[in-house]
Amino acid sequence: MYKRFLKIGLAALLGMLLVVPAWGQAMPGSQRPKRGFNPATTEIISGTVEGVNRTTPKKANVPAHVQLLLRTDRETLTVNLGPAAYYDQQNFSLAPGDQVEVKGSKTTRPKGTMVIAAEVRKGSQVLRLRDEAGRPLWPRTRKMQPGM
Repeated sequence: MYKRFLKIGLAALLGMLLVVPAWGQAMPGSQRPKRGFNPATTEIISGTVEGVNRTTPKKANVPAHVQLLLRTDRETLTVNLGPAAYYDQQNFSLAPGDQVEVKGSKTTRPKGTMVIAAEVRKGSQVLRLRDEAGRPLWPRTRKMQPGM
């Protein structure tokens, strides 16, 4: 009886070890939307700034981010500009009513479509946030402090 339970337990353990790595994989043929910046989907979106907001992180050691609400001729989009500490270091400011062009990549989030910005143009000023490959220009640390 003991040997039977041992064989069943080992078979169950082996089955779990084979199945668990597949949980994070997409089913063949399915398309999961990319959540990060995708240089292949970069586009330029023009519109009017409706607001500039700082997000309050829910997790410890996650930096606050700056987002803007951009009203286009079709919709109002949330545009992620990156960590607040990086934005504050730049000689660039945005305010409601500003006319801007955002070069960015649209991504689908649980709360809707968001644009991850690579660059924001306001008149002759340019705020660069990512390089041509989509890599962020700010230091990749978990906790950015003002003045870094």
